[in-house]
Amino acid sequence: MKPFCIALLCLVCSLCYGQEKQPPIKAPIVLDQENLTTKFFGTGKLSYNFEAGDEYQFSLTMLKGKRLKKVEIHAPSGLVTKIKKPSTITNQGYNSAESGQYLFKFKNRRILPLWKKRYQFTLNKILTVEPEEEKELKDIVVLDTSFMEIEETELAREDTLMLQMIDTSFTIHPRKNFFEEPRKFFEIILPEKTEAWAYWIGVGQEAQTAYAILTEGLPQEWGNQDAAEPMHAYLKNLLSQLPTNPSGEDLTYYFTDLEGKEQFMLGRGIDNIMSEGEYVLTKYGKFQNREPDEPFNFFVCLENDNQNSDIEVHLKIISLLVEREYKTETRDSMIVQRTVVDVNETDARSLNEAKKEVTQEQEDLYYAMKKFQDDMEERQTRLDSIKTLREKEFALYQEKLNVEKLKVKIRERKKEIQETANLSEREASAKAELEALQQQLKAAKEKISALNKQIEEIRKIAKLPKQQVNQLGKFKDKIPKGPKPKGGFLKLKN
Repeated sequence: MKPFCIALLCLVCSLCYGQEKQPPIKAPIVLDQENLTTKFFGTGKLSYNFEAGDEYQFSLTMLKGKRLKKVEIHAPSGLVTKIKKPSTITNQGYNSAESGQYLFKFKNRRILPLWKKRYQFTLNKILTVEPEEEKELKDIVVLDTSFMEIEETELAREDTLMLQMIDTSFTIHPRKNFFEEPRKFFEIILPEKTEAWAYWIGVGQEAQTAYAILTEGLPQEWGNQDAAEPMHAYLKNLLSQLPTNPSGEDLTYYFTDLEGKEQFMLGRGIDNIMSEGEYVLTKYGKFQNREPDEPFNFFVCLENDNQNSDIEVHLKIISLLVEREYKTETRDSMIVQRTVVDVNETDARSLNEAKKEVTQEQEDLYYAMKKFQDDMEERQTRLDSIKTLREKEFALYQEKLNVEKLKVKIRERKKEIQETANLSEREASAKAELEALQQQLKAAKEKISALNKQIEEIRKIAKLPKQQVNQLGKFKDKIPKGPKPKGGFLKLKN
């Protein structure tokens, strides 16, 4: 009924006010709407075929990230229109000077922060309905207006959390210590939604004291900003530097992956290095996480550069977690369909025929909208499939990482068991040797005791008179036998 009323109204207006010139009517028609993702140093591309003289509008909304480096529109003739550092573009007008294919490029060249940029691009064609000429009664212009729902996403809430990943002090032995390794490592696992992280490495008590002094000197109002410690203030850009140690013992450090950690513990060169430093007394820094939506793990490897001296090392690492909540709103986008119905003198048609033609146009528009919605659903399904695939790939990577960790633990356990077995064998041998020595000691003690008794008996005999000695025949067997000593036997006095 609606198209029929519009057609009737246009017919009456054309008959009654044919001499008045009506202003042109402009309405946007959505040609395309895309959600794109561009990696750092990447370029997103979309191409469209424009006709010469057509008028268009396009909009850009950032869904993830602050802004792009620039947006370029390349015309068929080679003319390039640039928009630098766009964060939001709303209904930017563009007139196509020639017919052909126009290329839209979305460039992301920022190194920091190292993450992907996600944005929504909408292209509208401006439909201009020119008024009918004066006293022109040949045609009826029917404008059929419809609306299509478009979802818009914007940031509703953002919460931050400082998470202490590691805060420890430990000793690393020198290179000439043949019983202890001069190397240590720590595994760090950054959780999801980690936007940035910072570290501080200090050698010696002087570095720890300088850090404590800086902590006491921080403004009290920084505590309300979750920056009560120097590391927190440094990560939030409230401090530009952390305490350093001008002199003392030094070390070498590496930030690397699992393979690099294995190479480090074997004393080999490391292939994959995130950060490194040699002859370090104190070192600090911060990084932006490339993939904040996924967990990220790495290893901190430290080595004592000194030949003879132990070093006391202090290691601190914190991460900044950001939780964002987005709000999605639905708005109606107006689509105007222009239909011209001929009613000239030679080929006049009834209003019922005009109604039938407008109804057909409305059905065609409905099917076009339905096809557009089906295409959008299909694209969303593909996007969901890609997301599921990436989640599965990350789960597989985590399982492989767990397997590698288990292999390292098994090797370490085997080494401990082997050392324990060798120790047990040496202990059993020592016990057997000790028992043999104890038996020999016992036999020697018994022999000494017997000899002492014989000596006592001999001494008693030596003190008796000669006639009594002859009566003691029972002691003859106790007198030691052997060769006659020089000078003869001991002579007893009567």
